[in-house]
Amino acid sequence: MPRFTVLVVDDEKTLARSIKLFLDAHGYEAEVAEDGDAALELLEKLHPDLVFLDLRLPKTTDLELLKKIREYDPHIAVVLLTAYGTIEGARSTSRNSGSWPTGRRRPRDSARR
Repeated sequence: MPRFTVLVVDDEKTLARSIKLFLDAHGYEAEVAEDGDAALELLEKLHPDLVFLDLRLPKTTDLELLKKIREYDPHIAVVLLTAYGTIEGARSTSRNSGSWPTGRRRPRDSARR
């Protein structure tokens, strides 16, 4: 059975390697890219199920890379990471890339079941 694959895109080497080691130890296949160019190469090679994406990267903007990931496969789950931004900044990036859910969803009322 194929393993769940994760691409970690972060220029902070210590953090990226720590996430990779954690994922490896828990049975996931994980690779690290330190910039947008490396991320795009690994995207083609790895075909990840999930991408952890730092919002501030060298050689590309977060929005450009997020759009390219969505063009490659819109079903890849992307988790945005940042040590500098705000939640609103992350929402704005997601909305501008077409990744933010549109419309309002109400939480399920478990009492109705």
